[in-house]
Amino acid sequence: VSEVSIKYLSLKNNSEIITKSALRLPPGIIKNGEISDEANFAKALNSIKKSLNLKGSASIVLNLPQSLVFTQSFSMPPVSESDLSEALNLNLQIVSPINFEEAIYDSEKIGEYFESSSKIEYLGAFANKSAVEKYIRIFKICGFYISAIEFPAVSLARLLELDERFKKEESYVFLDIVPDGVALLAIKNLKLYFNHFHNWQSIMEEMGEREISKNGFNNFIIQEVKKVTNFFSSRFSSAVDSLIISSSSKIEGMEEVLKNNFSFKI
Repeated sequence: VSEVSIKYLSLKNNSEIITKSALRLPPGIIKNGEISDEANFAKALNSIKKSLNLKGSASIVLNLPQSLVFTQSFSMPPVSESDLSEALNLNLQIVSPINFEEAIYDSEKIGEYFESSSKIEYLGAFANKSAVEKYIRIFKICGFYISAIEFPAVSLARLLELDERFKKEESYVFLDIVPDGVALLAIKNLKLYFNHFHNWQSIMEEMGEREISKNGFNNFIIQEVKKVTNFFSSRFSSAVDSLIISSSSKIEGMEEVLKNNFSFKI
């Protein structure tokens, strides 16, 4: 689900597409990742189901809108298996970028280092609990059973992990330009360490423009990529090896602009 569309994919062996369907959402049904028009969202879900000729309930993995999920990486010393859950919850509460009492959250191990002290690195993901529960409730009413919930940035990181063109020892900035905005991801050891999403409205506000000009957009991208490269520099004292551009449509001159401003491979 995104702010502009709903897409359904049925996969065999995690790669072969069996069936697919997509439906563009009218403006205002989803705002800032949250459902604001329940009736029309349910209507859209039922249209997807009808187009696929699905009978009864369908088990799905729900990919939430990018603007709904916040991430934060953190590290902690190794602890015993019996104490791990409590230690993770305590650290997640400390680093949560939103009110922890109102959040749904989870974490995964993303790395470890053993220099002066032993540390295990984790990525925490957080979303507003009531907003996510609204998705769960409406999907259930429309006959979709949600077996797991994830978000685009972690899905993209997993995609790179499965693609032999990308190397575990290299660091990547992933620039993902989609119909509802722009996401920047920091990927190290083929794991997601950081991501930040901007919808088009917030981009225009940051640029101080009513419409997004080519020069304004290029400058915005340069500044955002610099923020991610600074993250690598401050967190790991290492440079970025490559930048990956993913876009739903070709953006003329984007690769040239990036090559003129950064020394890493595009």
